Amino acid sequence: MSGEKRKASEAGENHEELVFMNDRARLLRLTVPPGDKVESHAHPNHLMYVLRASRIRITMPNGDVQEFDGKAGDSIWLEAGDYEAENLGDEEFEAVLFEIR
Repeated sequence: MSGEKRKASEAGENHEELVFMNDRARLLRLTVPPGDKVESHAHPNHLMYVLRASRIRITMPNGDVQEFDGKAGDSIWLEAGDYEAENLGDEEFEAVLFEIR
């Protein structure tokens, strides 16, 4: 299996780095500085694994808003849809997103 490393080309491009992609999966590294916001962008069903935690607000596809105050090592399953995220904390938020294609 081979993959390529390049910047993701979607609304979250300033926050998401494409680490790996093939015809079955995509792996992204998400980094959101304190106070920064990731504008609305789409993801298929995916698993988010937190590397460095901060308080983050996620606006879900149905409009619900969830605030997440987890820790490194936490994982969250998210259904497909358009998401917005905002780092409400004082530390950089960092996670990897694993998408099944």
